[in-house]
Amino acid sequence: MKKITPSTILKAYIVLFCLILCACKTTRTTQTISDLPRADSRYIGWLEKESIFNASPEKIKIVSGTQFAWNFSSSKHDKHNILAVTPLWLQINPFNLKHKDQTPLKIINNNSALLKKAQIFGLYLYPNKNAGFENLYSIENTNEAEQHSPVSLSISNDIGTEKEYYALEANAIQPAGNILPFSLGVGSDFLLALHNVREYAGLFMMLEIPKELWSVLPAQTDENSFSPSALTKEQFQRLKEIGLIPNHFYRDFFDGFPKSGFAASNEILGYDGVTRRWLYRYVNSPYTPVLNVYDPSFQTQRMLQASIIQEIGILKQGLVSVSVQDIWGQESIENSAARQNSSPLKNHHPALSALETINRAVHGYGAWTFCRDNFPPDHMKSLQNAQTDFVADTLLMPALEQALSQEKNTPLLQAFQVLQEQKIDEQSLWHGTQRCFSFSPYAYPALTQFILKKANITRQECSILKKMRENPLLRENNLKFNEKLLHAQKMQTLFLGFQSLLPGLNIIHAEDLTGTVNSHEKHSPFNRDLQKNILLFGTLAEQISHGESPLHQLRSIWKIRQEKQLHSAKLCSIAPTQNPKTFAFISETPRKQKMLLAINLSATAQPIKITAQKKFSIPKTERTLQPYELYYAFF
Repeated sequence: MKKITPSTILKAYIVLFCLILCACKTTRTTQTISDLPRADSRYIGWLEKESIFNASPEKIKIVSGTQFAWNFSSSKHDKHNILAVTPLWLQINPFNLKHKDQTPLKIINNNSALLKKAQIFGLYLYPNKNAGFENLYSIENTNEAEQHSPVSLSISNDIGTEKEYYALEANAIQPAGNILPFSLGVGSDFLLALHNVREYAGLFMMLEIPKELWSVLPAQTDENSFSPSALTKEQFQRLKEIGLIPNHFYRDFFDGFPKSGFAASNEILGYDGVTRRWLYRYVNSPYTPVLNVYDPSFQTQRMLQASIIQEIGILKQGLVSVSVQDIWGQESIENSAARQNSSPLKNHHPALSALETINRAVHGYGAWTFCRDNFPPDHMKSLQNAQTDFVADTLLMPALEQALSQEKNTPLLQAFQVLQEQKIDEQSLWHGTQRCFSFSPYAYPALTQFILKKANITRQECSILKKMRENPLLRENNLKFNEKLLHAQKMQTLFLGFQSLLPGLNIIHAEDLTGTVNSHEKHSPFNRDLQKNILLFGTLAEQISHGESPLHQLRSIWKIRQEKQLHSAKLCSIAPTQNPKTFAFISETPRKQKMLLAINLSATAQPIKITAQKKFSIPKTERTLQPYELYYAFF
């Protein structure tokens, strides 16, 4: 018999202890896994597959380790190259484009010859990406701004395929793109953050609220869907006293900016089995969470770089829009004294630094940017200094709308004075019609609404427009309405013609060009047969064939804009007209030609007397401008 030693007994005890320990661990683990509810792994896997952040590394890998990122200088390029592409960029909301069995992109490609005939060689589709998972989470989308909060890098399948998108350039139509904004819709990335998957929470300005403080948060409204609620003042104050959130954010006190604040999620079951409630910053509504540019992981920056590569490298777009309005002033206030001295112009962080980073990255790929945000005129210089190629004109064109409304040139005189005093680079402005803006600097949300009000045209009169165009006899029986319609057409030509003769980028919304009466209904700017929406001026095809239409006259202006390179002209001086119901200015083309532009702001004929401008080689000009006439001459 083998002798049993103390060491043998010790080894046996160790083996037995290990077996018991393993058994205990196995029992505990099995029990925990079976009893613990978790977010479904297949669902999480599908979300990651759809995620912007998850798709970013593959995009970035295209550039990393190559020369692509430094082929061009990161400073501003010569803007003339992009301005010379087209006299205007036609902006279209493809989700509002009416179609039967064709995608919006296919419709546009089929009408590319019509666009070129109208002197339109640039197309800006906005929005062009999916905006949220409303169907999945039963979210009611009542805020129009939410439609512009994307949840993917790719263009929406509802618009068309990438192949159809590439066909635009093959048809000599240059598309412009959209870099991701600094707020997203409720999509894969935000849902993954709510389920606490990996590092997704670092993408957004959000934090987990301890369970013992859930009673402070808004009551949960729906257990089976994502149903966030904005904090009340009392709830905000309580969480501030506890120390979970800052005293305030500068953004919360800025007038004229989209609403921003804190919202709380309902209870969300995490991928790790823990149920959480989250607090996060939002803009517009709790369904548009704000991205976090301060997170040390720099995940937001990586996602934005992937968006730039997608738009310029893959979709081959030379002009892209940028938006930083959602993070303007999204920084905590130290104390009450800092709040009293705060202003949007002074407390812009982190927006301007983020804007400059994006602009420089875009320039590095050889493309140009325009900031599509609506900022007050005193912000223009700061935005231009952040290397932005084109900043929104919230000064001159809104002043024209105001001057037409008052039939007085004072708003335009003041606007040109501000432009000169602040030394704003007029070639670095982009001028857009009313429908180009989500948050409009204009008094009216659509140019058509303004014209209808100014010309005193009723909705009932609009309803017979189609019949009048088809029946000359009906036009003769409605002479009063026909006269109002002629005034409306002249006003349209004046407004869009004035905009097109200014230096800088020219963007005209299709709804403003066709005179779409009901902006919230689907329409077709191309095909009359598909058209049920009322168009004050008709489809593009109808206007081209009609010699007196606004588009027929605008084509001549757009052709001159390109031939004379008016997009790169310099605004020289106001030309006094001796009549407050008129306005005139002088500009100089790159070839040193001078242009005199004069407009009549009223519905009656008005005389102008412009003395000789020897400094600019402009002779004495005396003439009578017809109602809403736009007059221009070169010297």
